[in-house]
Amino acid sequence: MKALPNKVFKALSNPQKKEIWSSPNGDEMLFLNSDFKVGGVETFKCGPEGALDFRGSIYYLDIIKNERIVYSETVYYKKDKLATALITTELKKNNSFTIVNMTIQVISYCGEKMLKGYESGYKSSLNSLSKYLS
Repeated sequence: MKALPNKVFKALSNPQKKEIWSSPNGDEMLFLNSDFKVGGVETFKCGPEGALDFRGSIYYLDIIKNERIVYSETVYYKKDKLATALITTELKKNNSFTIVNMTIQVISYCGEKMLKGYESGYKSSLNSLSKYLS
C-alpha cells in the first residue's frame, strides 16, 4: 500500500475510518462499539445499504502497534451463526510502502458460500483500504 505502516495501522484500528473503507460497494458497516486493545471487543452490523441484517463480534487477541493485529471474528445473520474466523494482519515497511500480509482461517457453519463471501469481502476491503490511503 502506498502508505507507511503507522498510517495503515490507524486506518485498521479506528472504527470511524473502517466504516468508510471496509465495506464492498453497495454495502455498509456500522460499528456499535469498539475497544481496540488486547482483550477488547468490537461489535458491528453490516449488509446491503439500509438492510444491516448481519452482525459480528471481534475479539482482539494480540496487537503490536504499526506491526500486527490478531483477532477472532464471529458473524451472524439475524440469530443464525454463520462463521468464525481467526484473522492475522501483519504490516511490513518497504521503503515508503507497506506490505500487508493477512491470514484468515475460517470455519463456516452454513457451507461453502460463506467461505467465498469471506474471500471476496476481505479482498474488496483491502482494495478499498489501499484506495482510501492513496
